[in-house]
Amino acid sequence: MKKSILPGALLYLFAACTTPYTHLRGAPGTDYFRPEFACKKGALPKEQDALYLLMREKLRTAAFRAPVSESPFMVIAGESTAALFDERIYKKELSEFTILNRAIGGETTPLLLSAMDQDIIALRPKVIFISIGGNDIMGGRCLSEIRENVRLFLFKVRTQLPETHVILAGVPPVLSWKVNSVTPYFNAMMADLAKESGPKVEYFDLWQILADPDRPVLQQRFAVLIHPQLTFMQRMMGNKEQDLIEYDRIHFNEYGYIEIARHLKPVLTRIRESQEKPAK
Repeated sequence: MKKSILPGALLYLFAACTTPYTHLRGAPGTDYFRPEFACKKGALPKEQDALYLLMREKLRTAAFRAPVSESPFMVIAGESTAALFDERIYKKELSEFTILNRAIGGETTPLLLSAMDQDIIALRPKVIFISIGGNDIMGGRCLSEIRENVRLFLFKVRTQLPETHVILAGVPPVLSWKVNSVTPYFNAMMADLAKESGPKVEYFDLWQILADPDRPVLQQRFAVLIHPQLTFMQRMMGNKEQDLIEYDRIHFNEYGYIEIARHLKPVLTRIRESQEKPAK
C-alpha cells in the first residue's frame, strides 16, 4: 500500500505554490511607499481565483479529514508562517501539550474568517495560536482592512469560545525589504489590538525571536537555502552549483520554528496554569 502524503508536506507544497517566486532574487511583496501606490480594498485577485480556491479546498479536505477524538489544548491557525510549523518540532519541543495545526499556506484574513467555524471553533481548543496578515500585505491590502478582519476573528473567538486564549503572532521578519518596511507598523497595530481585546488575547512578537540584531531582516541562520539544479548548458558554461544558491525570501527554516516553540512554551505553561486554577 502506498503511503499518503503527510499533511505537513501538503502544506509546504501549497505554501510554495501559493506564494509565488519567493525564491527569486529581489524583493517579493508590495511597495506601500511608492507615491502612486493605492492599497487594495475588497477581494485580492487570488481570493477570486477559482483554481486557487479549488486547490485550497482540496488541501483542507486532505489535511484536515482525520477525526479529532477530543479538543486539543492548542490549535495553530493562519498562513504559511503557521502552516510550516512542523508536527515533528512541536511534538518534541511542546510535548506536554496536545496541538493540532489547521493553518494553510497562502491564507489571507478573509479566507481565514470564511473557514474558522469549521477549522478552528469546532475544535474548541483552550488556546489558538494565530499567524495571519503577511499574505494580505504581500497583496497590497489596506492595513486598516486587515486590522478589521483580525478584529472580527478575535470577536468571533471571544463570543463563541469565551474561555479560549488567543496568541496573536506578528508578521515575522523576512528577506524582502518590501514586506519588512511595512510589518513593524502593522505589528504595532496588532499589539494594540491584542491589548484592546481583553485579558485572553496576547501579542507574540516574532521579530524579537527571528530578526537580525543589527538589521531589520530575518537572521541568516534561519534562512531557507535553495539549491537549484544546474542545466546541462549551465554546466557546459562552467557554472557551479554554489553559484546558484539562493534563499527563500519569505519563509524560514526549522531552526526558526524551534526557537518559536521554545519561546512559546512558557506562555502556554502560564496559560494552562491559569486555566487550572479553581474559580474563586
